[in-house]
Amino acid sequence: ERYVNSIFKKFRMTDAKPVKTPAVNGNSQEKSTVKINYPFREAVGSLLHLSTKTRADIAQAVGMISRRMENFVQADVIALKRIFRYLAGTRARGIRFSTNGDLNILNAFSDSDYAGDEENRRSTTGYVMIFGGGPITWCSRRQPIVTLSSTEAEYVAAADTCKVVSYLKTLIEELLGKKIRTRLNIDNQSSINLIKTGVINKRSKHIDVRYHYIHEKYVNDDIEIIYCPTEFQRADIFTKPLDKIKFEEHCKYLLV
Repeated sequence: ERYVNSIFKKFRMTDAKPVKTPAVNGNSQEKSTVKINYPFREAVGSLLHLSTKTRADIAQAVGMISRRMENFVQADVIALKRIFRYLAGTRARGIRFSTNGDLNILNAFSDSDYAGDEENRRSTTGYVMIFGGGPITWCSRRQPIVTLSSTEAEYVAAADTCKVVSYLKTLIEELLGKKIRTRLNIDNQSSINLIKTGVINKRSKHIDVRYHYIHEKYVNDDIEIIYCPTEFQRADIFTKPLDKIKFEEHCKYLLV
């Protein structure tokens, strides 16, 4: 909260009017392309620091505006200020850990939108990992390749998530001195089938070999792959702007 107050003062947003979400959907976004003088890069940097440390709820919105740092316009500044306006009403929010949180399983969620970037039609990967009753890492990041279907986009997201799961599993087991289980929750059945079978059809042949790492992990029983209904997919908040009801549901799970 102290850090939030400091950046509000720094960027003269102390009187910002609160809003319910940090971003609006694409159909409602301001489209102005007018150039504007504003300390945009510095403000984005301050928000990036916050979004990667304690405020998972702004990760997607900050990730979107960070793509515009080299050539920002008035619409981007408006989107930036909306994040500040959201923070104005949620300054005290932070990560929640339960005193009786489960220390036997690392529970990961991975998700993807499909071709959501209007400039290059790349998809956005989102993931979050829960351990001890709270989120220990999360991500909202544009995928490095263009995928040809939602199944492929979800598969790429799951593979990238699996790499982080493997690293954290090793680290946690060293710290606790015991073995833990790892679970990956995905809301796309076709992607789950691809992970479990490893069978690549002609349409998916172009997916890089490195993404098939997750199939090997599944075959070796290093990770459980679980179907998760979309309404309980906690990584959804990292892939695209949500309406205020869905957004708040995910926030309640991740933060206090």
